[in-house]
Amino acid sequence: MKLVRRTVLLPALLAASALVLGGVSHAGTLASALIAGRGSGENQVIRCFLTNVGKKPIEVQSVAIRNVSLGAADPLSFNDCTASPLQPRLTCQFANELPSTSGFGEVTVKGGTKSLRGLCQAYTTDDQLVRSESEMR
Repeated sequence: MKLVRRTVLLPALLAASALVLGGVSHAGTLASALIAGRGSGENQVIRCFLTNVGKKPIEVQSVAIRNVSLGAADPLSFNDCTASPLQPRLTCQFANELPSTSGFGEVTVKGGTKSLRGLCQAYTTDDQLVRSESEMR
């Protein structure tokens, strides 16, 4: 009786473990440091660039410019990162205009971020000069 239990129970446990572990999906996240707003009533644009420095495509699941004042992500004014996987040696970008406040860029990808480099820049909408920038880590 003990032999029957072991031979039936062990394969069933292994199959259940494989199903549970096989369904787990890993996601990696990169975010820039806080980019301070000018506070003078000028709007600023935060634009983030992502580059795939690896040899395989990277699936970018989501991108956001987080508005610190609202504590949430504003709708993006530009995004070409999530339409299709980011191919090796290519760069995509996303951006949004924020009303004189602080914000930061955030990216979530399927898998790890080892082959992904990111940079966010803030500039005013009137003169288009970069005021500050932050690497995404």
